[in-house]
Amino acid sequence: MKYTDFTSRLENAFESYYQQASNNFSVQKSVAEAKNKHSNIVEQYELQRLFRPLYGKEGVGEPSIGDHPDFEHLRDSKEIEHNSITTLFMDIVSSTRLGLLYSPQEVYQIKNAFIRASIELIKAFDGHVHRIMGDAVMAYFGGKNTSDYNDIINALNCSAVIRYFVEKVVAPNLETKGFEDSFGIRIGLDYGKESDVIWSAYGFPGIDEVTATSFYVDVASKLQHSAGSNQIMIGKSLKKEIDFPEDLLDVKQVTRNGKKKPEPYLKPNLTNSNGDPINYNQYLLSWKKYLAYSPIGHYDHSFFNETDNSIELNADISKTENGIITNDYKFTSRVLSSDSWIRFNVNLSKGFVTPYTVKFKVENHGLEAYKAGKLKDSDGSDYQNHEKVYTVENNSKTEINHWEGLEYRGLHYMFVEITTALGVKHKAQCGVYID
Repeated sequence: MKYTDFTSRLENAFESYYQQASNNFSVQKSVAEAKNKHSNIVEQYELQRLFRPLYGKEGVGEPSIGDHPDFEHLRDSKEIEHNSITTLFMDIVSSTRLGLLYSPQEVYQIKNAFIRASIELIKAFDGHVHRIMGDAVMAYFGGKNTSDYNDIINALNCSAVIRYFVEKVVAPNLETKGFEDSFGIRIGLDYGKESDVIWSAYGFPGIDEVTATSFYVDVASKLQHSAGSNQIMIGKSLKKEIDFPEDLLDVKQVTRNGKKKPEPYLKPNLTNSNGDPINYNQYLLSWKKYLAYSPIGHYDHSFFNETDNSIELNADISKTENGIITNDYKFTSRVLSSDSWIRFNVNLSKGFVTPYTVKFKVENHGLEAYKAGKLKDSDGSDYQNHEKVYTVENNSKTEINHWEGLEYRGLHYMFVEITTALGVKHKAQCGVYID
């Protein structure tokens, strides 16, 4: 699929959601029911079909909302179960003011078009839509038979892609329609481990809802409220669980008495049973920088300039170096086992002026890599960062391969640089999660 086709399909998906709101919904609903399908009201799965293959996911997520499928059996009971979960809260900024500026029909079109897009993007990353609350959406990532690490990755990828979709498609689309106020969203994310989350039914039999109870579920909502317009805020628990890189996070800044000051803790600063402040850290996700290491960063060269279109970079996984390839790896899409090997492949069909060099540079992150580097130098740590350079003498080679063993927990970067005989440099980068 060409980039222009990708962009066109993104734009058409949102436009179809927007235009559907102006049609007779009862007619659409009756048509869908007559065909006994959920999705005929619009081409519902378009965004899933775009993003799931990019991130190595098959099929589409079927429509569902409300009780999490893994815990539906708790309805009409007093039973509880422990299970970890990553929670996302998202809302539209200043949506109440929209009602003062535009007609109810226009407000409905704006809100519903974006809510529909958000639902599809949540499903694209294996999330479960728990509630739609006017201009807000609550979603869970995880379940009984999923990986906590991958659940967090899915939630991060979903949040970053929603933010990308707003800037790439939603805001420009509404501007062309004459909406003068900038469109904004806020997202809050956090993770609760198994011992800190219970699932149970609230209410009376027949009038109940199965949901998760946890400090970290509640905090995800507070993080959303703490975020500014078009910001994504993540909590301390999520960052710690996957040892997320500091360079992809920022500290919230607030202005007091004309001066900017950091606000690293969630406000109000909650206290524990002893009355001591818990100082719960909040972090702003640098979503654009994060996506530059993702499949989208390799696809949308008009939005991301970290990888130029002269380099085609992909990766495969094997149990051993130079071993049998078991499957491919879409960058930042999921976590890989630390007992595996990854092969990076660079396509050389562009006809670079020879001789030229291809450099692979590894930049590790996280506590495990820091400790490994510290063993070599007590004064600091190089995180076991390293590089290797290959020389290509002629254009008979069509591909160059580079193997790396997977060792340290966290998100790590690979930088590729081709330097031609004329000194011209071409660059690419990607991210790999390891557990």
